Amino acid sequence: KHEVEVSTLLKEITTRKINFDHSLIRQSRSSRKAVLCVVMESIRTTRQCSLSVHAGIRGEAMRFHFMDEQNPKGRDKAIVFPAHTTIAFSVFELFIYLDGAFGL
Repeated sequence: KHEVEVSTLLKEITTRKINFDHSLIRQSRSSRKAVLCVVMESIRTTRQCSLSVHAGIRGEAMRFHFMDEQNPKGRDKAIVFPAHTTIAFSVFELFIYLDGAFGL
């Protein structure tokens, strides 16, 4: 798990401004549906693992387990994630003001 301290980030952004000439900003301004976000936390795999869905008597159940090369297990439906793959993250939406200041 990697995360950003919110208090540290809030201190840093008070002195910063958005460059409206940057290509990413120009591109996002041209689309009404575009949203800019800051990734605040990410969860990564440390080794190869899989997410599998099994259909049982009581419905579907999700299981997360680590795969061993010596003991591959057959699953109904499975997604294998290589080591160091981001599998989840949380974001804060950026609010950009007309003067270039921004907040979360």
